[in-house]
Amino acid sequence: PGRKEPTIVDLLSRQLGIPLVGGDLSRGPALALDITVLGRPGPSGRLVRRAQARPDDTLVVIGPMGLARAGLLALEAQGRAATALWPAATAAHLRPLPRLAEGLALAGIPEVRGLMDVSDGLARDLPRLLGPFGADLALTPDALHPEVRAKFGDSPVEQALLGGEDYALLASFDSSGHSGLSGVLEAIPEAQAIGLVSEAPGLRLNGRPF
Repeated sequence: PGRKEPTIVDLLSRQLGIPLVGGDLSRGPALALDITVLGRPGPSGRLVRRAQARPDDTLVVIGPMGLARAGLLALEAQGRAATALWPAATAAHLRPLPRLAEGLALAGIPEVRGLMDVSDGLARDLPRLLGPFGADLALTPDALHPEVRAKFGDSPVEQALLGGEDYALLASFDSSGHSGLSGVLEAIPEAQAIGLVSEAPGLRLNGRPF
């Protein structure tokens, strides 16, 4: 009696073996948490960084695009009732899960050059992966979660590119290599090709500047 149900943070802490024990805390008018997480390369021994893409590399995303943004807007408009109406979107916003297994799998594919998570939205994070290069993206509404399509009506792709907090993974890889896209899909079937790295800077969506 009176025992609290474990939160998503509790469950993740147990699953990943990372105790949550506090941070740099001091007295003040507001509570501030300063959190640092340190790690090391996984079984592949590779530390795959951002800004390693090269022209003609294929870009892939692992995880939904824009789903957390759809959940946030639904919660702001409808409160907790939104959890029943938009279950996947609100769960993506309220309880995002780290894609650690997928990241380790990508690090084990030699053709993968660059890798990062999408926390600030694809439109903002993609340039960080690309470095001095640009990208030609090819995306249709069919590539998005049904709740994203339903929430954003006539412009789901554009809204999905702007949405943050999805914590999807974004990777660039040499598709002319031995395994190519088939190797990525074999390791992670849900990986989705979204375009190519270009020599010309900037982002283009379906042939138009974004």
